[in-house]
Amino acid sequence: PLDITGFVSDENGISEASYVFIARKGEDIQIINETLLYAGGNGTEEAPYLIACERHFKNISENPSSSYLQSASFEITEASEYTFEGEYDGNGEKITLNIDGGKYSAPFGKTANAVIKNVSVEGTVNASDVYAGSICGYAAASEITGCESSVILTLSGENLKNGAMGGGIAGFADGDTV
Repeated sequence: PLDITGFVSDENGISEASYVFIARKGEDIQIINETLLYAGGNGTEEAPYLIACERHFKNISENPSSSYLQSASFEITEASEYTFEGEYDGNGEKITLNIDGGKYSAPFGKTANAVIKNVSVEGTVNASDVYAGSICGYAAASEITGCESSVILTLSGENLKNGAMGGGIAGFADGDTV
């Protein structure tokens, strides 16, 4: 595969969504349309996908079982709905949350056998549905370590009397290390 991330980053190292390249050799012309989901990497433990902005973070849903390394601070404005099963290292960078709603109101909505470490979050999570947390809404058999939270978490609405759950790091943790 063609790795062009080193050539298409802005001054902050953030790669844009897609690029079109035109390659010409003699009379032959080839148009290459490359979509970049992350700021670099290949998703392995040795070369994790790099996350430098909210768009990269949202694209984790494309490869939820891969390894990730956060390379810049950024803001998240939407809760995720997929199940994350990979490894995410926040690398000491900050995530500012401004999340309103969602069944799993958290950056990592739901995890299963995931490893999340060194994530630092601040901001607000306003939840009106079932599970809410500053890092994970619903964590199943996951390890969440070395994380910090200064998030204001607000639960409201009809689901409070139906068993909605909220927590500082995870709204609900089942068989986890937190």
